[in-house]
Amino acid sequence: MAAAGVEFDSWRTLLNQHPISKYLRKCVETGTSRHQSKDAKSLICIQSSDLFIWNASGGCILHCNLKSLTAAHENSTETESESTRSRSSEGRENLLFGAAGAQTSSFQRLVAGDLFSVDVESISVNRSCSHLLLWGPREIRVVELPRRWGKNAVFEGGKETVTCKSVKVGGRVLNRSRSLKVLQVSWHPGSKTNSHLAVLTSDNRFCVYSILEAEQAISSVFICSGDVAQETSPSKSFVGAALGEVAVAFDFGIPITVRGKRQVMMTTAGSSSRLLPSIEVWPVYCVRGNGAVMLIYSHLSDINPAKLPVQGPLAMYPPADDNYGNDACSILCLPTPIPVVVVSTCEGRLHHCVQLPSSDEDLSLQNETTSSLLSERVSSGLWEPMQEPILYVIETAVLELCLNVPQIDDFPVEDEFMCPVLLKKDANSPDRYHCSHAAGVHSVALPWLTSVQQYFLDDEDFSLPEEKECVVEHVICTKPLYSCPTSPVLGLDVVTDPLLGATLVVLSSDLEFSVLPIGLV
Repeated sequence: MAAAGVEFDSWRTLLNQHPISKYLRKCVETGTSRHQSKDAKSLICIQSSDLFIWNASGGCILHCNLKSLTAAHENSTETESESTRSRSSEGRENLLFGAAGAQTSSFQRLVAGDLFSVDVESISVNRSCSHLLLWGPREIRVVELPRRWGKNAVFEGGKETVTCKSVKVGGRVLNRSRSLKVLQVSWHPGSKTNSHLAVLTSDNRFCVYSILEAEQAISSVFICSGDVAQETSPSKSFVGAALGEVAVAFDFGIPITVRGKRQVMMTTAGSSSRLLPSIEVWPVYCVRGNGAVMLIYSHLSDINPAKLPVQGPLAMYPPADDNYGNDACSILCLPTPIPVVVVSTCEGRLHHCVQLPSSDEDLSLQNETTSSLLSERVSSGLWEPMQEPILYVIETAVLELCLNVPQIDDFPVEDEFMCPVLLKKDANSPDRYHCSHAAGVHSVALPWLTSVQQYFLDDEDFSLPEEKECVVEHVICTKPLYSCPTSPVLGLDVVTDPLLGATLVVLSSDLEFSVLPIGLV
């Protein structure tokens, strides 16, 4: 058992020596790489032991099984030694890209002819590992992953290059206006077939698409107080974005059940009533650029119409003069019994909020007109009304994006560095998440989470802790000083496979991997 543990631990030191990493570095050396963004991206994703990487220079997806790293390294070393004595440079090239006659390649290239032109911001794989999502500001693509068999369950038995089918999602809407941008796309967690996408666009609209009918959205919500179907002109969208009133990011919470109302129906025999079935809905937390949080409810029920109200901006307590800052860029909802919402800003601030039910006093402070309109919309629907929650800010942490250095009075103070901070959940621990940005990576743990959760669950054995501070670890710094060039993180994900161990994998702007073991909190 010990030998096996050592073998699986060694994969962390071998990833940068693997042919897939050599191929990425070769793209940089030949100048064919198109990674020129100044902001962080999400160009890698990991599910179990499968690593997927978007290769912008080749317009393809690279894949390898992390469990095969040790064996691949041993075979690569032996073959490289032999090829040094007897093979030509062409033979060594085959070693890098996988020998053509081998049973399995050390990594695979998944290609589709229409992917080359996509400016990819993020990739992610669905739960069943059947489809891969790629999206950028102007396009959304879904790649159908081929069948797997053979050793390590590789695609099509281990071919070096595998041709895949892909589908363009929402192309008709995105092509309608050049000013319309895709802000975020993710797999819908409520999809039983793992085939639904949630899309946020710059016209303040949240849509759900099925990849089986990729052109037409199955639902569309305009993210505005009390409105579920409202059109907006491009000029109004531009003004709203300038004022920070447009949603810039979203995240799903834990699903809840909404009970149906009893409906009275008139028939020839008289009146009768029936109770509408309950539906499962997924809360979607949308953060605006000004820091305000809106709450919408998404569902994939067959019941139609099932339009649920938009709630918010959610009240945040205790009150703050600046409403807890502007320039919000990302939001996260941790999978805890009481939702914990994290909002990040471009200044590096992290607001940790607990969602609580609103009291009568909170409701009385709301604008009477807005409350009346919202109440009318809720009560006129087919389901029982849902109370609008509030957010209680437990703490605000400030990330050190660049390292602090002593200031000398004779020299001017450099301007503060600002950049979008992307938030990533850690599937190994519900009370930990990771932040990637243009200056590196931070990991954040919430040691107070259990006590705070128990306190708000009215457990008499727990009291609200006096010290409620998160633990922030500056894992990777790619921009030590303000004067240093920006080196954005190109990808971050977490390995959850028990044999490989909990591991943080980071891809830097020079296409080098940092593979760091992380303990279970």
